[in-house]
Amino acid sequence: MGAIINEVKEHCQKLLTQSRCSVLPFHSVQHTLEVFENVQTIAHYEKLSAEETEVLEIAALFHDTGISSTYSGHEEISANNAHLFLSELGYAPKLIAEVMNCIKATQMPQRPKTQLERIICDADLFHLSSKEYILKNELLRLEWKTHMNCIFADHDWYRLNFDFLLNHHYHTEYGRLMLEEEKQKNIALMQKLKDESCD
Repeated sequence: MGAIINEVKEHCQKLLTQSRCSVLPFHSVQHTLEVFENVQTIAHYEKLSAEETEVLEIAALFHDTGISSTYSGHEEISANNAHLFLSELGYAPKLIAEVMNCIKATQMPQRPKTQLERIICDADLFHLSSKEYILKNELLRLEWKTHMNCIFADHDWYRLNFDFLLNHHYHTEYGRLMLEEEKQKNIALMQKLKDESCD
């Protein structure tokens, strides 16, 4: 791992652990590190260059740092956090712009334009195809309840997430070939929970 990645990782972990992110159930340091690993996995599969992979790794580490100050529009703050820190390190302006665009691309609804943006979008929503999806989903529900005052009845929550899964599509070849099948299992699971909550 390059020296710059180590510096970025240390800086971002500090931003996340010394702010309200330290108590967030879903948008935690763990989520950031998982997205970091996910971009590496997809970048390797898509045969990206070392420079492209580095841009993605940096973007992954910064992508949720803005949540330390706000939920709504946090991607813009995360991108600015990256711009400030990378500029101080003398990182190439062209690469800083790519990092910022990757971070902004993770905003919902996702509309990635480049290969790097498509990869980070899939890396950020990798958990939709995880065997731990239901657990992670409940962590997000708890986070919305305690930090955004968004409280859902079971049926409404399951329906919201069933619809989200149903309308979501992966943007990369890796996502379509390696993640979609497991996501379909989670769609079936969420449909079951949704239907059972009607009884």
